[in-house]
Amino acid sequence: MLEECLNDFDHFCRDALGRTLRPYQMAPARAVLSSVLGREGRTIAILMARQAGKNELLACLALWMLLRLPGIQVGLYAPTLPQAVDIGMRRVKRHYRRMVTKLARASGGRARRRKPGEADPPLALDLPLGVLLVPKPEVDRQDFLEFPPPEKPFGPFAGREGGSMIGAHSGEKDAEKEGYTWDLILYDEAQDLDRAVIDEEISPMGSSTSATEVFIGTPYRIDCKFYDVIQAIKDGTLPGECFEYSYEAVIPHVPEYGRFVEKKARELGRDSIAFRTQYGLEWVHGLGLFFEFDLFRTLAREEEEFLSCMPSGAGQGTGPSPASFAVGIDLAGDDPGRTGRTDYTAIAVLRRDGDAWTLMDLHQWRGKEWERQFHDISRILRSLPGRVQATIDATGMGDPFSDRLQKALAGRPISIERLKLTAASKSEVGLYAEQEIAGERVFYAAGPRTRESGKLDEFLRQVRWLVREHLRDKAVRWYVSEEKGHDDLVCAFFLAIWAARRSPVRRTPLAEIATVDAIRYG
Repeated sequence: MLEECLNDFDHFCRDALGRTLRPYQMAPARAVLSSVLGREGRTIAILMARQAGKNELLACLALWMLLRLPGIQVGLYAPTLPQAVDIGMRRVKRHYRRMVTKLARASGGRARRRKPGEADPPLALDLPLGVLLVPKPEVDRQDFLEFPPPEKPFGPFAGREGGSMIGAHSGEKDAEKEGYTWDLILYDEAQDLDRAVIDEEISPMGSSTSATEVFIGTPYRIDCKFYDVIQAIKDGTLPGECFEYSYEAVIPHVPEYGRFVEKKARELGRDSIAFRTQYGLEWVHGLGLFFEFDLFRTLAREEEEFLSCMPSGAGQGTGPSPASFAVGIDLAGDDPGRTGRTDYTAIAVLRRDGDAWTLMDLHQWRGKEWERQFHDISRILRSLPGRVQATIDATGMGDPFSDRLQKALAGRPISIERLKLTAASKSEVGLYAEQEIAGERVFYAAGPRTRESGKLDEFLRQVRWLVREHLRDKAVRWYVSEEKGHDDLVCAFFLAIWAARRSPVRRTPLAEIATVDAIRYG
C-alpha cells in the first residue's frame, strides 16, 4: 500500500501541481506517509538547507493527504502566526487553487447550469490509485482549510463523520493552541519552537490518535527540542527517522542551487554562523547570549555620570584625581574574529575606584576618517585627569594609529598596548572581561544626565544581544549578529577591562619613542 500511495503522491505532484519532487524530498515523504497510513505515531526529523524545498515538500504532502485521506486532521505550527499562515498555509492554498484552475481548463472549462443551491460538482483527477475527486472547501479561512467528507468514506480515517482539515497556528508561548486533535503535526522552523510549548501544549493534541510528528528546519543552538528529537531518533530511543540534506546534497540535483549557495557564502562568509547552520547544517554547540541582561543592569551606578555628560569642567582635573583610567580603543575595519564587517570606531573609558572599575565614558565614530578620529581620541586621552592604561585593537590600521598616538602623547602618563584581535586573543579578552564582570569588579555610570543623553542606549543594546559561541579548548567567539547591529562599543569596553589588568603605568620617556615616524592619514 505504501508504494502505491507514494507513486500516487508522485503523480499528484507532477500532474496536478506541476511540481517534480527531487529524491531528497521523496525519501522523507515516504517516511511520513508510512507513519500516517499505518497510524504508527512515529517522529520524522528533516534537516534541509535553506531554499532547498522544505516548504514545498510540506505543502505538497499536506494537500495530497487532505484530498486522498478523508478525515485526516493536520496541525501546522511555526514560531509565529505570520510564518505559519504566510509561508505554510498560503502555499497549500496556492497549490490547491492552481490545481483547480488546471483541472477546470482540462475539462473544457464548461459547466452545466445548476439549480439554485445546488453545489458545484467536484473536479476529478486520474491517478494511479484511481480517480481523485477534488471538492470545494467547506471552510476556507486565512488560517484554516476544511474539505467536506466524501459520500463513500475510505482510507485509515474513514470512520469519522467530518472531512479533512488543516489548521495553521502560532507556536508562541501565549498563543491559543488547545481544542484540536491531530493525526499529523508539522513543526516548521522547528529550531525556533519552544521546548515547553511543544511538550506541554502541542504534542499532547496527538496523543489519542497516534499522531505522526514531523520536525523540519535548519540547525541553530543545541539547547532546543529539535536537536533533542534528532539525537533521540539517532540513539534509537525515539521511534522515527532522521533526514539531513545540506547544500552539498542538494547541488547534484539542482546545479543552479550551487550558484545561489556560492553567492550566499560570499555574502555571509563560509565561517559565519548563518552559513554554517542554514546551509552547512552544522549545529552550534554552546551558542547563547553572553550576558544575562537583567543581571548586567544591576551593575549600574545611578549616582555616577559619564565624564562627557558632566557640567563643563567637572571631572576634568578639578579636585582629587583618581588613581588611574583604563581605555579600550576599537578601530573601524575588518576583524577576523568577527562574523561581519564593522564600520565604527569606538572607545570606552574606565575609572579605577579602589579594587573596582567604573565605565565612565563611551565615544563612537562612524567610518574610517582616521585623521579626525586621531585628533578626537588624542584630545580625550589628554583630558583624563590621571594615569591612563590603554589597549588598542591593532588589527589592520591599529599598528600605525597606535604608533602615532604614542608619539603624540609622549611625556604624559599614558601607556598604549597594541593587541591584534585574532580568534584566540579575542576569546581571551572576552573570557577575562566576563570574569571581572561576574566578580562585580566592573560597573557602569548610569546617572540621570547619562541616561538622558542616550549614550548608554546603544551600549546596552549591544550588551543585550552579544552572543557567545563555545569553541574547542574552552575558547569562545563573541559578537553581535549581523541582523542585530554592531559590537564596537562592547569590544571597546572589553578592551578597556583588558587594559585595566595591567599595573599602573609610568610616564613614557621621549627616548623610548624617538624612532617612531610621524604618520598622517587621509
